[in-house]
Amino acid sequence: MGDLSVWAAVASAFFAAIAVWYTYRSANIARKSLELTQEQERRRTPNLEPYLIDGHILRVRLQEMRVYVFSISITNKSDAENSVKELRFAISFNRGQGPDSTIIVTHDASLAKYSSLSSPEPLSIPLSIAAYQTIQGMALFRTDDTLLQGTGINAYSLQIIDSHNTQSILRPIILQEKEMSDEE
Repeated sequence: MGDLSVWAAVASAFFAAIAVWYTYRSANIARKSLELTQEQERRRTPNLEPYLIDGHILRVRLQEMRVYVFSISITNKSDAENSVKELRFAISFNRGQGPDSTIIVTHDASLAKYSSLSSPEPLSIPLSIAAYQTIQGMALFRTDDTLLQGTGINAYSLQIIDSHNTQSILRPIILQEKEMSDEE
């Protein structure tokens, strides 16, 4: 009877060790599966990455306006298709001792006729971007010349809003100002 209880204890210990090994292995597989699921979910999260190629301000004296011209590329860094639903340009400025103000204008592709850039084409909003693809185009914005006369510009920001209402921002630091002659 003593041998049988020893063998039963040894068999129980053996099966307990197998159960511990199997539990450890299952936990590792579950952890790796969770990591893969989280990585897949991260890749599906909307992620547009803008890049500023060139930018300048064109003053059109004849019409008393400023046209802001930006050549940009936008990369969709996720597994899912996305689209740009709005392009906005914010100008933060102040007038002397008063508080800072911000004006926001939207993209207007019809302003391409004022651009000195021959390419790329103006972006057409809304704009679909396939997974892991990059598009390139011009973003164009207009303000009345009189609106910003006598002001100090604090900052510019180009805002790209996607179909998920996620906002990507470019902050150009220096914009060269060019004049369009009356003959152009």
